[in-house]
Amino acid sequence: MKFWVAWISIIAVLRWVRADIGLHRAEHWLDWAVIGADRALHGVYRAGARGDRADSEKHRAEALLNFIKKPAHEELMRWFGCIYKF
Repeated sequence: MKFWVAWISIIAVLRWVRADIGLHRAEHWLDWAVIGADRALHGVYRAGARGDRADSEKHRAEALLNFIKKPAHEELMRWFGCIYKF
């Protein structure tokens, strides 16, 4: 019985570590996405009245920022196949 409890505990810890590493990687990529979206918005607003192209870039950048601002915890768990139950 102790063997199975230890085995299940080891598997649970390894899955938790894998999930934690995956979440840190995702946070790193989200940071870069925020930086890129911020640069895109800055370039679009600086472009000012360049017409439809500037408007479409502005809408794309704002859509990306709105996606990034959403709570990403559940989405990240879904991406990495990890389920946390607190």
